[in-house]
Amino acid sequence: MAPVGRTLVLRNTEKSSLIEATALTVWPALIAPVIGPLLGGLVTTYMSWRLNFLVNLPLGAAGLTCVLAFIPDQRDAEPARLDATGFALSATALMSLLYGLERLADSQQNWPFALALIAAGASLGTLSVRHLRRTPHPLVDLSSFQLPTFAVSTLDGTVFRIAIQATPFLLPLMLQLGFGLNPWQAGAYVLIYFSGNLAMKSVTTRILRGYGFRNVVVANGVIIVVTIAACGLLTPSTPLLVMALVLFAAGLARSMQFTTFSTLVFADVTAAQRSSASTLFNMSQQISIGLGVAAAAIVLETSRTLNGEAAVSLADFHIAFFIFALVTLGATLMAARLPRDAGAELSGHVLADEREPARQP
Repeated sequence: MAPVGRTLVLRNTEKSSLIEATALTVWPALIAPVIGPLLGGLVTTYMSWRLNFLVNLPLGAAGLTCVLAFIPDQRDAEPARLDATGFALSATALMSLLYGLERLADSQQNWPFALALIAAGASLGTLSVRHLRRTPHPLVDLSSFQLPTFAVSTLDGTVFRIAIQATPFLLPLMLQLGFGLNPWQAGAYVLIYFSGNLAMKSVTTRILRGYGFRNVVVANGVIIVVTIAACGLLTPSTPLLVMALVLFAAGLARSMQFTTFSTLVFADVTAAQRSSASTLFNMSQQISIGLGVAAAAIVLETSRTLNGEAAVSLADFHIAFFIFALVTLGATLMAARLPRDAGAELSGHVLADEREPARQP
């Protein structure tokens, strides 16, 4: 759904308006996490966790109705045939890799089997890339990776997202297992975190136009490092106001980075590359969610094992946050490779040495 919707936006939006269009399409995805944890905690605490899945029924019906009513029937003149080999290789590689990581995070599972799955996923992934580069009509066109803005937004951006996506996984667990809160109370705290996501959207465009993509990515990356590390300092005795400020600031920085990469990724993509670029970027986003959760679970389990604990403790969560803060620091240093004028056509940001000099009197 996501790459198709993004492709529709790209086809019908001028580059100069892409920041506003991207920000607008992100709003629904930000509103849902604000409502979700609170509603999910309420349903889980006072009813049954199984009822959470029924929310998909009315939402799916509403989405289908909107698609039929508003989405134009746009088709390619000569649609390409499905690259069945590329699909089989890439799908099997991703499934093996993600499932292997999930099994690796579970202390009750067979580690050799999990490592074998990860190795198989990596091998199949290599074969998949080789096939996509050689076949005349690949499942997705990989030529977009030759563009610095796309490569950084997708590859370095994935490292950012792995660390950032681990945070909303760790937070509710830490609040329940480390602080002793119930799901409803933990959901209320997570609501503050995602409220920061929502609040940032009102100023994202102005920040990008004022400072440019490269400056925002690097400076905001540092802020993310600080806020993730700050989450590793929270304890049950932390004042409510301090905890709320830390979570809100973490949400602000998370939202800014997501929007920046989601816009910059298409800065230099040509019309012919848009469909594949949209698919690749969305795939990297989905992979980062799975990898973020798996990596967080692996860090927690490893810390618990090394500490000889029967169950995960608050200290294990603190260690996990510090580790992901370091991962984010590494991603920030890599993102600094972006050209100074990256995405200038989209943001309208003008470098200081390119501004028109003042006229002499």
